[in-house]
Amino acid sequence: MKRYAPAAILWILSMFLLSACGSRGEEEELQRVTLEDVEVLEIDHGSTTLFVETADVEALEVSLLRSGSSAGAVVDQTDNRVKISLDHDITRMLNIGRMPQLRVKIPADYAGKVEIDGSSGKVTGTGLQNHSLQVKGKSGNISLRSPV
Repeated sequence: MKRYAPAAILWILSMFLLSACGSRGEEEELQRVTLEDVEVLEIDHGSTTLFVETADVEALEVSLLRSGSSAGAVVDQTDNRVKISLDHDITRMLNIGRMPQLRVKIPADYAGKVEIDGSSGKVTGTGLQNHSLQVKGKSGNISLRSPV
């Protein structure tokens, strides 16, 4: 019995890794929120890659490109504050090579404060010159550029 235990453990681990690397399709869920009377837009991207831009849109647009059944983005509006965060999902760490990407489009006429916070991960911002911007993180790349 003891000689089968390591083989069984190896088989279970292999199945777990193969299921995490399976070929599920990617899906993108789009959420829209009006920013009327919103003074602070807070984005907590954790360790997920974040693309944030100012765009000619009428409402805040939040989308998370994710694979299969992984959790999605959560948009919470309280008084004069909108907070964007991600559902906690351990399977996100197992999707090697297929990590989710959070995309946020901020209306060009939004004049409030934008706070970006994350533990790691790449942050790319485009055309954010009309906003009071604060970016905090423990590690990862931050790239800010003007619109083309």
